[in-house]
Amino acid sequence: MAFKLAIGNKVGIKVEGEYSDAAGAVKPYSLVLECDRLTAEEIEAEQTKEGGTFAGFFAAHTSGWRDQTLVLGDDDQPAPYSAEALACAMAVPGFAVAAYQAYLAQVGVRQKNSLKPRA
Repeated sequence: MAFKLAIGNKVGIKVEGEYSDAAGAVKPYSLVLECDRLTAEEIEAEQTKEGGTFAGFFAAHTSGWRDQTLVLGDDDQPAPYSAEALACAMAVPGFAVAAYQAYLAQVGVRQKNSLKPRA
């Protein structure tokens, strides 16, 4: 008999943090990356891939985003998802690492009530 997981092969990963603007004010950011839900074995294979980067991981396994205000278009409005817009976010120092840590924390199962509710 074949088995499959009931949790689905896509997952919304909430990434949030803060950055300093030109005046030194601390500004929050938050977005949800729509990613492939990889198995533990697939994640391990990605981690041991020679020359792999966190940005490369997300370029290969992200299909969209929502509620993001970190990347703006020419009109100063939140940019819709595209490979180029994702690369812009990943170019911010620390963002790719924060996103990957969020992915690892949220992609699998966890103890009940271990994460705060998603917006």
